[in-house]
Amino acid sequence: MPAALTNTPVLAKLGLDPRTMPMKPISVEQCVSEGLNALEENRSRIVPGWMNRIMNALVPASVKRTMTAKMFERMLTITKPSSQLGAR
Repeated sequence: MPAALTNTPVLAKLGLDPRTMPMKPISVEQCVSEGLNALEENRSRIVPGWMNRIMNALVPASVKRTMTAKMFERMLTITKPSSQLGAR
């Protein structure tokens, strides 16, 4: 299951606000439900959420990589390095 925008606390750590995002994240319940259904159907790959499936089909991999890199870059500038290492 590839990472999808799921409404979890990690979004805030990435500097994202679900209320202002152009593509709304899916609920944890929807992600889990679709993942469990895929397991029951013995499917090896699932992209949860209909919008995620459309975007996965239409957006080139290079664009997805760039967007992911920018999100992680933003997260690193927001989060102090010492807090990531468990320093007190």
